[in-house]
Amino acid sequence: MEEDEEMPEQDESTSYLPVTITITKSTDASALVVDTIIEDSQFTISDVMYYKDGQLASDKSTQGAEKRGELYDGPGAARQQPMGARERFPS
Repeated sequence: MEEDEEMPEQDESTSYLPVTITITKSTDASALVVDTIIEDSQFTISDVMYYKDGQLASDKSTQGAEKRGELYDGPGAARQQPMGARERFPS
């Protein structure tokens, strides 16, 4: 680069968008909930939960959150790793 040329400015702000995908099965009312994050044009799955009672997956009340908190959600290994340690998939 020549001395007179300027480097293009890079946007230092990051975009962060949490997205929850809920898939409900009509035959037995169960649901699969996938929590994802879209950050700097990368799509990351942060959590996957299965609910036998699909209504519990969509219940936004305090009681619903309490019932979901009582359920076993696995070892939580993905949540314990630092963000950089998770595998990221480019869009």
